[in-house]
Amino acid sequence: MAVTYGFFDALLDESTGTYDRTYSAEQMSMYFKGLVSDGIIANVGGMLQVTPKSGMQVQVATGRAILDSRWMNSDTVATLTISAAHATLPRIDTVVAVLEYSNRLIHFVVRKGTAASSPSAPAIRRNANYFELVLASIRIPAGASTITSAMITDRRPDQTVCGFVTGLVDQINTATMWEQLQADFTEWFDGIKGQLDGDAAGNLQNQIDAHTDQLADIGVEQSTQDASLADHAAAIATLAENQTPVKYSSFASTAATYVKSYSLQAYKVGRIVLINCFIELTGITAPVDTVLATLPDAIKPVIGWIQNGYITSKESANEGRSILIDSDGKLRTRAQSFPTRTQFRFSGCYISAS
Repeated sequence: MAVTYGFFDALLDESTGTYDRTYSAEQMSMYFKGLVSDGIIANVGGMLQVTPKSGMQVQVATGRAILDSRWMNSDTVATLTISAAHATLPRIDTVVAVLEYSNRLIHFVVRKGTAASSPSAPAIRRNANYFELVLASIRIPAGASTITSAMITDRRPDQTVCGFVTGLVDQINTATMWEQLQADFTEWFDGIKGQLDGDAAGNLQNQIDAHTDQLADIGVEQSTQDASLADHAAAIATLAENQTPVKYSSFASTAATYVKSYSLQAYKVGRIVLINCFIELTGITAPVDTVLATLPDAIKPVIGWIQNGYITSKESANEGRSILIDSDGKLRTRAQSFPTRTQFRFSGCYISAS
């Protein structure tokens, strides 16, 4: 097996007019293999996030990426058009950044899926001809004429098809992903409310009435019918109650030695908890496995949950940290200490224990 190496200045052979050292693009790309991973460079521009634009169009934010050790940079927002929806069947398209080896080209492409009753996204292409990073999947309902945020699934964090490059640059800022999560939740919640007070509620009532008729036909006593109807009414009331978000805004306790101030925004719908937390440290470093605070009982996770966040102040600004939310609701420093007088912020979503 031969040894290859580089790079050195080339010397001109004046007798032949040629240089003794020449290098290819493949050798230049080899320099980055193992040094910088494939994926989107974190915290550069808009990190190639895919969002709706208007009608059947989406836009890809600015950003920078590495594809098979080749680099790409996009300093303007790109607009892509989604093909018309199928009349009766849904479809899943993907938005990709693709390296085409034969064309020596890297650009954004919409990979159109196949319409089907249970559609699947196009398979990622990584072969001798193409290398793709999947930025987003878009589920297009039958007859759709506008792309919404709820149709778009962000695939950038998935390391199997994309991922973020953070090893040699600042840690990732998850604010944009949190904003899309909030938008998706709002759209979903509005839809659920509409179902409870519209046709779905009427359909439930029709089913209750049908049960009443059936019980009467077989001679069941009226008291048994009333009990069955009461059970249905209670189930409907419970369903409606569970769709109302409950807001939490304070901790049960804090570790005053390390925590100077804090704020909490948490919304609970059923057992789904959306949380956004801010903690300001005192003049004492919080070491590894230190309990900083305890969440209210109602929003304790069903299992221990790791949340990634970042420091927003002082010399450690933009440094990433992870915090562990134990099943008993305690917030613990995890693998790294937290510097003095810094401000730490994190957000996430998890399932509560009750």
